[in-house]
Amino acid sequence: EFRRVLFRSAGHWSRAERLDRNDPTQKRGQQLSLVGNITYTPTSIDQVQGTAIIQRAESSTFATGTSPTQSFGTTQLMWRRAEKGHATYRIGGGIQWADTSTTPASTMTLDSALGGAVYPALFRPEGKETAMRVSADIALAPVSAFGVMHRLRAWGSFDRSSMTPTLAGALTLAETVDGTAARVWRVDVPTSTPSWTSSTGGLFASDRMGSEQRWIELGVRAESLSASNGGATNIRWWNVYPHAAFSLSSDL
Repeated sequence: EFRRVLFRSAGHWSRAERLDRNDPTQKRGQQLSLVGNITYTPTSIDQVQGTAIIQRAESSTFATGTSPTQSFGTTQLMWRRAEKGHATYRIGGGIQWADTSTTPASTMTLDSALGGAVYPALFRPEGKETAMRVSADIALAPVSAFGVMHRLRAWGSFDRSSMTPTLAGALTLAETVDGTAARVWRVDVPTSTPSWTSSTGGLFASDRMGSEQRWIELGVRAESLSASNGGATNIRWWNVYPHAAFSLSSDL
C-alpha cells in the first residue's frame, strides 16, 4: 500500500510608511499573505494536489482620508494519474476571487501635477470579482495502426468570471495643479449596480504520426466566448482552428 501526505505552508506580513519631500501627505500600508499546499499520493500512479492562497493589502492617506483595501484569494485542486504504457490523465479546477474597495471621505483634494490624473482616481476598477476554471487533458501512450505510430492527445477547459464593479462614489473632489486651485469635480452614485459576466470554453485534439525524429501532427481546436455587461446586446462567438506541424530531424 502506497500512501503519502505532504503539507507546506507559509505566511508573510509587512508594514511601511512613506513621507515624500515634494508631497507632505503621509502614506501608510500593510500586507498579509498566507499560502498552503497539500500533496496526497494514494498510489504509485495517482497524485492529488491542493493549493490555497489568501492576500490582503491595506493603505491609507492621512490627508485625504481614503482607505483602499484589496483582498485576493484562490483555491486549486488537481488530480493526476500516470499509467505507464497506457495514458496520462489530469483533471483540475479552481476558484479565484478579489474584493477591492475604497472608503473615501465626502470631500477630497488632489493635485494633478503631483498625484496623477483625476479620471483614474474617480473611476477606479474596483468591486468584487469571482472566476472559476475547470480543465482536463489526456495523453495516450504511442500505439501502432496501419504501420504508423500514433500519439493521441486531447484537452479541454471552461472558464467563467463575474464582477460587480464600483465605477464611482458620491464625493466632491477639489483639483489643484501645482498648488493652484483649478476645478471642482462632483460625482454621484449610479442609479443601478452594473454586473459583468464572461464565459470561455475550449477543446483541442491532435494526433502525432511517425517516429520521435520524423513525424506529422494534425489537430483541431475549437473555442467559444460569451460575455455580458447588463446591456441589451451580448457578445457570443465560436472559432475553429486547424493545426498541422511536422519534423524531419535525424540523429546524424
